[in-house]
Amino acid sequence: MSGPALPFFPRPSTCECRFSKGRLVLVDVEDLVPEALRSAGAVGRWDGVPFLVSKVVGELEKMTIIAARISEPQAHVRAAGLAKDDQATALSHLHHAQTLEPIDLGAFVQEASLHLGDKNYDDAIACLERGLEVAQVSREAMVVMAYTSLFAALAGAGRKEEAVQVVGAYVESDGPGAQRLRQLLPKPTSSSAEGVVPPEPAPEPGD
Repeated sequence: MSGPALPFFPRPSTCECRFSKGRLVLVDVEDLVPEALRSAGAVGRWDGVPFLVSKVVGELEKMTIIAARISEPQAHVRAAGLAKDDQATALSHLHHAQTLEPIDLGAFVQEASLHLGDKNYDDAIACLERGLEVAQVSREAMVVMAYTSLFAALAGAGRKEEAVQVVGAYVESDGPGAQRLRQLLPKPTSSSAEGVVPPEPAPEPGD
């Protein structure tokens, strides 16, 4: 399944290039590199494979680009971030990333953030619930972001009690990032803490 296009680095036959152990160096590429790939953080294809620009050295006439190979899902998630001012393009990249293995939770978290920005809470909730169910790559920081966003979406939709229940259940499971998520939950008061019985009033004198 083909997804949204990524810009292309110059072909190996058109410039001096070195590739070793996932690292690509394009030397003196002059004006062969499109504008979209002339800064760190850009994503493009070289010889059909996605790469992330990590460093750009020199000016246009003597520009050297250093890039690292990344996975196909990562490439589209990053491309979506670069297209944040074009929501349709960003969503296209994210929806494609969500179909690629290993499925990265970040693709769902990033889509949910767009929905939250539009106060489209129901779509954000559905997106996050699906991501938490199917994701194969779930770094701790991304899990925390997912549950934090889900809490915000549920609360925004008027489902605050459910938000507390969902996050509370995950905190109790002690999964990755659970302790960091505890701060989202209401702190129990001394009078309402489970297992605490308020003392009976002292008898009046003479009783």
